[in-house]
Amino acid sequence: GGRLLWHTDGTPEGTVVFYDFAGWGGSSRHVFAALGDRVYLGWRDELWGTNGTTPGTRRIAAFPGWVENLCAADDRLFLTVEGALWSVDPTADPGRLLAQFDYAGPPAPVAGRVVLFADDGVHGFEPWASDGTAVGTVPLGDLMPGPYASCEDECDLVVAGELAYFKARISQGEDSLWVTDG
Repeated sequence: GGRLLWHTDGTPEGTVVFYDFAGWGGSSRHVFAALGDRVYLGWRDELWGTNGTTPGTRRIAAFPGWVENLCAADDRLFLTVEGALWSVDPTADPGRLLAQFDYAGPPAPVAGRVVLFADDGVHGFEPWASDGTAVGTVPLGDLMPGPYASCEDECDLVVAGELAYFKARISQGEDSLWVTDG
């Protein structure tokens, strides 16, 4: 056996295994996201999709490193793979590299785009946005100018409606609340 995918109707008799990832033992972290009527699973260096049935479960893409974070925005999946931001249209492409960062935090969906904190090696850990294209992956600002991070801990993005809220440092010892529409 390996890792198991289960589905349930909320009853013990309606809770069953529908897919066994034979050979996927161990305790590695995995991430999930829903898009449409499917659930996507990032585990190790692969992205899988399922509709909750054995025949409806398939590998979508493989990556050059481990999938760290995963979210859905509009009709695309966004994931970070060892610091890089990737975008995947699970119906059409195997994934495209959008940007390579020294480190990237979890992306959050905002108005059909994603917002995330990332360090490009020049501006420190700062907020970025992406529309799913390389040219549309841009910094939202160098809030703490230079190589300093505007967010060193608790870099959570809280999404409400079409806006993302986050805490950022704009000078030494001064944190403030920020909001963006991506």
